[in-house]
Amino acid sequence: MINVNFILLVFIQLFSFVDSQCNLIGPISCNLVPAECLDYSLTTDCIYGEQLSTSCRMFNGSCLTVDKKLVSSFERLYICQYCYQTPFDELACTPNTACRHHQNG
Repeated sequence: MINVNFILLVFIQLFSFVDSQCNLIGPISCNLVPAECLDYSLTTDCIYGEQLSTSCRMFNGSCLTVDKKLVSSFERLYICQYCYQTPFDELACTPNTACRHHQNG
């Protein structure tokens, strides 16, 4: 088994339910809340392919659990994997504008 030190939290992004400050527009299912609207911590010491769970807390508002209860904290599953192994439509990327590159000369 290989330990993976870089993981990606895979959350499907549905921005139509959330404004730019993460204020929910009506009650939505907890599994539809975008990752950038949640406070959570992930482990970077995991085994590749392992399914893990993290406790999520919403920055603003509440969401609906599977049994239709309004909550502000809930559990969400994620998979230990490298970014390049994730389908493009599941990625939420932040550009790195401070990259240095080597030029052959």
